[in-house]
Amino acid sequence: MKLTSLALLPLALTLACSGATTAVGASDAAPPPEGDSGATTTPPVGTDAGEAAAPDAATTPTCASYAKGPYGTGVGQVLPPNDSWQGYAANDASVTTLQISDLYDCDRSKGINAIVIDTSAGWCAACETQAHDEAELMAEYDQLGVKAITLIIMDAAEQPATTATALDWRTTYNLDDVGVYADPNFLLEPQNQQTIGLPLTMIVDPRTMKVVKATEGYGQEFPPVIDPTLEGLAKQNHP
Repeated sequence: MKLTSLALLPLALTLACSGATTAVGASDAAPPPEGDSGATTTPPVGTDAGEAAAPDAATTPTCASYAKGPYGTGVGQVLPPNDSWQGYAANDASVTTLQISDLYDCDRSKGINAIVIDTSAGWCAACETQAHDEAELMAEYDQLGVKAITLIIMDAAEQPATTATALDWRTTYNLDDVGVYADPNFLLEPQNQQTIGLPLTMIVDPRTMKVVKATEGYGQEFPPVIDPTLEGLAKQNHP
């Protein structure tokens, strides 16, 4: 299913729900980690495949302030510091606001070793499949210190998502351990793309808030397995 010229988005584009995994910014991609069936994009960090770059000690800011840019949603960029969403934190029944800075953990004090952010829509079948599988991975996420966030941009009727949409998504797919938030403005929209496949999945390093990997679509595996890049980043950042 595709949508064109969406009024709720800042740019005219096409959204597609994809059962295949494709790269975001593939022209800048490094080879995918061994054993990772999905196409990936990683910045040229000079590390082994499946591992994220360690922060540069000379440029890493203190945790008193948010990570320095360049800011953006592309691989290798730092997620913008002013992004925020309303919805439901993990295991919380009340509407709260998530600031992107809440996920910044440069000194490990928050116990976050890796971040995975999924952007989905209520009409997207591949997004539904991914959400179902994510519930089965939560025990591994918790053990590794992975912080899982889901952002819903539209409901099943293709209307802008609300906090009620976020709650319905969390309840339907038993995502109590996942932070689920409404993102009607699609704040993590990839730039300079006319077509975007959903779900959009970003792996982010909490030490720097840089996007380490971004993929579009979802290729289901049986049984569901944790992304090797996400696992490698979490283990690398484990204190």
